[in-house]
Amino acid sequence: MAELTSIQLTKETREKLSSLGRHRESYEDIILRLIEVYDRVKPSSEIGVEEKEKMIKGFSSDVHKQTEKMKSRKK
Repeated sequence: MAELTSIQLTKETREKLSSLGRHRESYEDIILRLIEVYDRVKPSSEIGVEEKEKMIKGFSSDVHKQTEKMKSRKK
C-alpha cells in the first residue's frame, strides 16, 4: 500500500488547481506533479518550512505557466 502524506495548499494554489480543472486538465495529473515536488524535498528535519514554501510556490508557478500554454494552444 502506498504511503499517504497530508499537505496544506495555499489559497492561491487551490485556486490555480481549480482553474486548471476548468481547463480540462486532470486533477490526477496535477496532484501527481505536486507529489513529485514533495518527493524531491528532504525530510522536514533537514529542511525549513520557508524552503518548502518556496518549492511549493515554484510548483504553483509551473502550474500557471502550463495553464498559459494550454490557453495559447486553444487559440
